[in-house]
Amino acid sequence: MLYSAVIDTTIISRHALIAVLVTVGVGGQQAFGADEETKAARAEVSSQSVEVTVTAVRTLIAGLDNFRGKICLRVRITNRSDRPIELDNSQFRCTVDSKPGVLQLGVSDPLLIGSQPVTPDNSREGWVAFRVDRAGTTEPKILLEWSSGEDGKAGEAATVTVSINEAVRSHANIHSKRVGPGDRVAVVELHRCVDFLSIGPLTEEFGRLKQMNVRRVVLDIQSDERMTSMFLAGYAWLGSVRVGGEAGRFPIRQQVTSSVQFDEFYVAGLNSTASASYRARIPGLFYGSRADALAGALRPVYERVPLTQALIDLRHPEDGIRRAALEANIDRLNVAELKVVVADARQRGADDLSLVAENLHRVAMPEALTLLNELVRDDRTKVSAAALRSLVQSVSPGARDAVRRYWQDAEDVPERRQRVIEELMNVKDRRYPDLMAEYTEYQLMSYSTAAAASDAKPSADTSSVVPTAEVSRRSVTAAAKKTLRDLLNLLKIQKNSEFIHIARRELLNIAEPNIQDLVVAFVLASGQPADTELVRQYILQRLPSLRRLPDGLTEEQQAKLVQRYGPPGATVKTRFTRELMATIRVHPDAAYTELLLELSQSKAITGTMRGETFRTAVACATDQQLNDIFERFDSLDHKQKNYLLKQYSVLNDSRWLGLAKQTLMSDQSALSDTVSLLRNDGSPEAVQVLIDCLDKLRAASEAAGAVAPKNKKMTTQLLGAVNGSSYPAARRSFNRCMTSSVKQIAALTYNVMIAAYRSVPNRQRSAEVRAVLILKREGKYTEALEKLDLILNDYPWYYNGYVSRASLHLRAGSPQLAFVDLKEADRLSPEDPVIQSLVALTDIRMGRTAAGLASAEEVLRSVPDLATFVRKWTIYNTACVYGRAVEREEAGAKKDKLTSRAMELLLASGDRENGIDDVHHILNDPDLTMFHEHPDWPKFLKIVTENEQKRLELKP
Repeated sequence: MLYSAVIDTTIISRHALIAVLVTVGVGGQQAFGADEETKAARAEVSSQSVEVTVTAVRTLIAGLDNFRGKICLRVRITNRSDRPIELDNSQFRCTVDSKPGVLQLGVSDPLLIGSQPVTPDNSREGWVAFRVDRAGTTEPKILLEWSSGEDGKAGEAATVTVSINEAVRSHANIHSKRVGPGDRVAVVELHRCVDFLSIGPLTEEFGRLKQMNVRRVVLDIQSDERMTSMFLAGYAWLGSVRVGGEAGRFPIRQQVTSSVQFDEFYVAGLNSTASASYRARIPGLFYGSRADALAGALRPVYERVPLTQALIDLRHPEDGIRRAALEANIDRLNVAELKVVVADARQRGADDLSLVAENLHRVAMPEALTLLNELVRDDRTKVSAAALRSLVQSVSPGARDAVRRYWQDAEDVPERRQRVIEELMNVKDRRYPDLMAEYTEYQLMSYSTAAAASDAKPSADTSSVVPTAEVSRRSVTAAAKKTLRDLLNLLKIQKNSEFIHIARRELLNIAEPNIQDLVVAFVLASGQPADTELVRQYILQRLPSLRRLPDGLTEEQQAKLVQRYGPPGATVKTRFTRELMATIRVHPDAAYTELLLELSQSKAITGTMRGETFRTAVACATDQQLNDIFERFDSLDHKQKNYLLKQYSVLNDSRWLGLAKQTLMSDQSALSDTVSLLRNDGSPEAVQVLIDCLDKLRAASEAAGAVAPKNKKMTTQLLGAVNGSSYPAARRSFNRCMTSSVKQIAALTYNVMIAAYRSVPNRQRSAEVRAVLILKREGKYTEALEKLDLILNDYPWYYNGYVSRASLHLRAGSPQLAFVDLKEADRLSPEDPVIQSLVALTDIRMGRTAAGLASAEEVLRSVPDLATFVRKWTIYNTACVYGRAVEREEAGAKKDKLTSRAMELLLASGDRENGIDDVHHILNDPDLTMFHEHPDWPKFLKIVTENEQKRLELKP
């Protein structure tokens, strides 16, 4: 008989790889503990055996308050037998507290792809995943089971069980050590991400440290998985380990907080870019490296230790300890001690020397400046960069002169000057405005054209400006543009009058449009009186010529001609920018209108920029130019049309409605925006445009017998806009579509109605409307009527409210009041078959039986006999009218005739495509109570029940 022999051996590699080994064989003995016992047990196991090893565990579970999601296991199967084994999906089972998970296929690097053979002395390794679902925050017992299936010799199956909990603990390899003066900081190493399964082992270790009165803890996460399965809940839990770190500081709901907290807590190793924005919200908690976290934890400790102790720890092998000791004590060193520290750092290499260099700015003595002057010229980039960063921040006397000397020495090395400026901007040092102005001037001149003189002023007619030579142009990176923008902003704040003159001088010579835009913004902010003329020249320089392009040219040739009139070297797409258009709108001039209109029709620029250019042209246009634009309305693209319509709708110009109607019927690309404009206008005239277009489409569809494919989208959008209007004419148009002879139109109308059915006049009233429905179902008519009265007092155009109130009046035995409400509802929503059926029902209740029956039959005839929602319920409502008529009649032939017609209608309402399917409704409808004893009622009830079951089966 086969049985399991569990060898309790943990294999931990350099990366803390877990190997939980389970061996299955014939005649094997169970082994425990030491390596010798393990070897002996292996020796006793027969040649027919299998090793199952779990090498990694991942969870894809976002929260910490339950264990619901996916658990992924990397499994290695090693065949130690003398014959092949077959691996199959059915052999693996994962249980969570004895509840089996569901095997998930489709994982990357899968262990199983169908049936896989493993030959003797070979292994197969890959991932298997299971969907798990377990409530609660405590750690569950998780087991992986592998069953060999039927064994051909023994006739029995062998089952191997692996504890995933132990696998997680071994893989996590959590251990801690005390570091720093007096062992005041504990460093806890974790070799997996923080997830549901890591919380338990971590809490155990934190609890042990808490019992030892540890106050400062650094958690060093050394996961090879790069945090792939760490969710925000894990970050939030880490935040809660620090005292005062939970509460509302985290951007997600705190699901589970740590039961152990420390006064100071630091986390290292979380470098995932996906979590960067989250970590930034919690300063002082998350660090990119162990050294950074240790330095943050120990820096305040080293500020209170003797200098002799700090000097000893400057040679500590732990980077973070050396950094903390240096940063906290470098300003306490005398000259001799400082030189010794620098000499030691030189011997240890560039990393230690750069660390010393970047902290020398704290030392206020001339010798520190001498060292920085030497280190800033070091051949090693890391050392020189750290020294420069320290030099520009130095508090030593003469630091400013040293920076300026370095600047002068780098006159022929632009990269060095760039580094100086970058460091000044990074540390926000404002002591060097002259260097910033000089560098910015150099940058502007580097973007200028060689062909233009420094003080040249182009004429207003830029059509004759043609470059005499090809000029090389610097490419502008996002970083360079940002640096220049920051410099200009700084110079603007300083109101540097000398640089304002330089910027004005260079503006028209700059070839790069993005840079020119930055400079013109700077010039305009200076408020100089002559800037208006300068801006005019800048605009004319960037806009194309009015010269008409020859016919017969390709778009590419036209684009090259347009490009010809811009600053030399600029491409046509970058010449025309949002910043240029914004400047024109601030300084509009009718002279730009035609230039902009021509550009807005060019295919040499993007569609977005064409729209931007057109809006700018409208802002510059005179009344006559606007009239000209209206005359060529058909030549505009849909964005331009809608922008023009929007502007004229705001001005309430009478022409815009006619153009809107024309646009709706002729330009599908402008449909959505035009419908939105008309709906938002809300005037009777605007709504009438929507009605006219919808009626025209409905008539065309009914004449053709179907909705043309090109008109389907327009019909749906118009239905949605009309349905949202409270004007009676709009409701009439919508109701006519509901009762259209074309089933497709009726179906579209029904879909629109359902999509907006739950919308009420005000969202704040939606809860009250739902409360009315609940009260009605409970038979509390008086309370429901009181709530409806309040709603209709505030929203007297809410026709559905009148229908609901009329229904309640009928239930309460007040048909006269119901009749008044239904007449108002009929006025607000004319030709609505539901309202008209209720009017007929109310006539019956008020004793006007003949009129009510005639009206009900008329309504039924007005709804085409199609498989539509409105036809189904109109048949049913007509049966309800007959039901009330039967109720008022004495026994006799007339009552029998009315009853026969009622039952005929009821059966017809159910026995049809998508027939009546609401059993609760028909059983509780008081208009049908009199038919419950009729011989055909069971038949009707059975039909409705079957319909309801079909509907429920179709639900996803």
